[in-house]
Amino acid sequence: MHNWLKQNPKNVCVITCSDGRGPSGVLVCAMFCFCHLFTNPVPAMQLLSAKRPGPGLWPSHKRYVGYVCSMVSEKPTLPHSKPLVIKAVTINPIPCFNKQRSGCRPFCDVLIGETKIFSTAQEYERMREYRVHEGKVLFNLGVSVQGDVVISAYHMRSHALQAKVTNTQIFQIQFHTGFISPGTTVLKFMKMHCFHYLIPLAKQGNYAIVANAASMDYDPLVVKLNKRHQRHRGGGDGSRATAAQIPVHLRGESGIKKMCRNIFVLQQNLTNITMSREADLDFASQTGVGDLSVQNTRLQRLKEIICEQAAIKQATKDKKITTV
Repeated sequence: MHNWLKQNPKNVCVITCSDGRGPSGVLVCAMFCFCHLFTNPVPAMQLLSAKRPGPGLWPSHKRYVGYVCSMVSEKPTLPHSKPLVIKAVTINPIPCFNKQRSGCRPFCDVLIGETKIFSTAQEYERMREYRVHEGKVLFNLGVSVQGDVVISAYHMRSHALQAKVTNTQIFQIQFHTGFISPGTTVLKFMKMHCFHYLIPLAKQGNYAIVANAASMDYDPLVVKLNKRHQRHRGGGDGSRATAAQIPVHLRGESGIKKMCRNIFVLQQNLTNITMSREADLDFASQTGVGDLSVQNTRLQRLKEIICEQAAIKQATKDKKITTV
């Protein structure tokens, strides 16, 4: 591509891919960096988004564009050929994917390229269901990998009436072993930091009826979160569901309505970015209706999630972490 474009200013490269989004976008951004138009993936992805509106690239895509940047920099970093052993995969906190939204029945697949080399999946009856109060899911793998690695986690769901089992993807992470520094013992991939805005919302948000006059405006912290989504289009590897974990203190019908309005504006914004509705946000909007005990149970879990995320944020405040 580079040689073809250099030969004649009138030469043009036409790039396409199977879904018209991911692979072609990565190639274009990598080309920007290869030509030294940019030295890091962020402005390259921003230029792509400006010229090609629509769903953006995933953080794993950004990671691979970063690999190209590191290889063509003034002090290039070339990939090594040493294999790695993935001893275990930990998911923390436990995501809610079952019908009761109380946990999940997860399994993990490991692929090299497009070839599956390991899976923890079993028959449905033998699969363990994890509940949110357990804190984390731990998969002991002990798998040797080299090259392009894909780690995917799924929730296994049984449909009794149809007598079938389906799998719903929880997340997917991609990386190349050659760019992981020798001696690395832990890799951490985190969700988009929605809770930077949502944790204060629980403390500062006004969901109460004050002097019989309810505030029905969008919470300013939700507005800030929406603006952040717009700046970082594309979300993360399954990270958009984080926005559904909205902490609230409800007092009366007005508080419920305001919470639903906040969820609605988040749903609208994310739908415009991802071109699909977020099921978790639809579910979150239902926390304002129905049995009071169900509301209290859900709100209690949301408070627990806030505490967990606050602890994670505090523990990693002074430590650089690769974000997915």
